[in-house]
Amino acid sequence: MATHPAPAPSSLHYVRKDPRLDRDAADLHRSISDLIRVYQFRERDKICCHDLSVTQCHALEMIAGHGPLSMNHLAARLFLDKSTTSRVVDALERKDYAVREPNPSDRRALRISATPGGVALLRDVRDEVLCEEKLLLAGFEPAVRREMARLIGRLARAAAARVDTSGGTCSSIDAESPETGYPRRSPHLRGSPDRGTNIQNPPPLPNPLR
Repeated sequence: MATHPAPAPSSLHYVRKDPRLDRDAADLHRSISDLIRVYQFRERDKICCHDLSVTQCHALEMIAGHGPLSMNHLAARLFLDKSTTSRVVDALERKDYAVREPNPSDRRALRISATPGGVALLRDVRDEVLCEEKLLLAGFEPAVRREMARLIGRLARAAAARVDTSGGTCSSIDAESPETGYPRRSPHLRGSPDRGTNIQNPPPLPNPLR
C-alpha cells in the first residue's frame, strides 16, 4: 500500500490547522500595521521637508549605501518594478542627487550612483531620523533594545524571502500548492510573468535610514 509523507511544517494544510499560529499571525499583523502607520507618518513628516518623497529617499539610501547599482538591482532592493524604479531615479537625477553612469564592465548597461549632494542630503535626513529613534528607545532597557533590533531584523529577512525579485518585477511567493507541493506565486505590483524565484538569496529589505 502506498504511503504519503506527512505535510511539511510550511505547507498550507499545516498553517490552517495550527490555532496558535492563527493567533500569533493576527497579533503580529495588528502590531506591525500599527507600527507601519506611525513610521509612515514620521517618514513623511521628516523626509518630505528635504525635497524628497519617501520612495526617493529609500532609493537614495540604497544607491549611496550599496552603489553603484544597476536599475534591476536597485528595483530588487526597493521591492519595486523596474519601470517605477526608473521614474524614481529620473526624479533623483533632476534634483542632482543621483546620476546614471556607463558600466565599465558592460557598455550596454548603466549604473546609478549618488552625487556628493545626494550623500550630504541623506546624512542630514539620517541625523534627524536617528534622533527620533533615540528618543523612542530611551525608555527601554539596553537588552530589550538589542533584542527588538534582532527580532525585527529576523522578521524582515523572513519577509524578504517570501518575495521573488527576479526579472525586474516583484511577486509574492505563496504557500505550497496542494497539488504540486511547490511554492505558488501571485502577481504583485505590475504584471510579472513566472520567471523563477529568488528565495535562496533575497535582497536585503529596504531599511530606511537605519
